[in-house]
Amino acid sequence: MVAEWLITRDELGSKLAALGEIRKVAEMELEALNKRRQKFEILEEDADTLVKSYPGLLPEALNNLYSQERHSIYKMLGGWSRRTPTSRSKLRGVCGGSGCL
Repeated sequence: MVAEWLITRDELGSKLAALGEIRKVAEMELEALNKRRQKFEILEEDADTLVKSYPGLLPEALNNLYSQERHSIYKMLGGWSRRTPTSRSKLRGVCGGSGCL
């Protein structure tokens, strides 16, 4: 070996063994991170599905509230409502547009 005067074969063997152990640990950590990433992606998809279902659920739930409770909900969501002459509520800003609920 050309570099025998720099490191002995035993030292090289022990360093390679240590590197092998480090590699195993790194591979296990990468596998754990990949599993966490997959779980996170599933949770994100579930959250998107849940958020998409809210506009359909909210009007029904709002109909069962007293006017002061509805007002509090609109205020929390950053929107406003107004009664029209036909006694229908006109909503704005609750989900990004006019009349989206």
